[in-house]
Amino acid sequence: MTRIPYSQYFMIFDKIISLIYNYYEVINLKITHLYLKNFAHIFSGLGKYEIDLDFTESDKVINIIVGKMGTCKTVILGSLQPFQSFGTLDVRNQDSLILPNEDGQKIIEYADGPNVYKITHNYAWNKTTHNVKSYIERNGEELNPNGNQSSFKDIIEREFGIEQNF
Repeated sequence: MTRIPYSQYFMIFDKIISLIYNYYEVINLKITHLYLKNFAHIFSGLGKYEIDLDFTESDKVINIIVGKMGTCKTVILGSLQPFQSFGTLDVRNQDSLILPNEDGQKIIEYADGPNVYKITHNYAWNKTTHNVKSYIERNGEELNPNGNQSSFKDIIEREFGIEQNF
């Protein structure tokens, strides 16, 4: 595992916080739920195959994630965006986002006024790599029934006004 210098870690963290803050300020979304299954860094950092965070229980405007180095704070922050991978939010290697030989899943839900969005990324193991299908529902209606990545990205740009490397 490549060690990141301590000073660079804070620069990465600051960039992630700034990007997430600017992103949600523009589109006024509230994150309501995050579920991650078989994420490699979650397993290596926490020893868990799944995490399920319900933000609807909090009446706070800001939630703070606190933990020691290596306890998946950056992975959780990077997962709060709608895309299948972290993109430029995290400079660490993402080749093994999901545990090898396992299927994985990311579900994130947002509320935007009267609209509720549910985004699901299914990572299916295929002998050497993961194939990803991405779905997005708005108020229970599937907007990307084929799970195709390019149409998913187009829908995210249309609905939220962002691209993956925002």
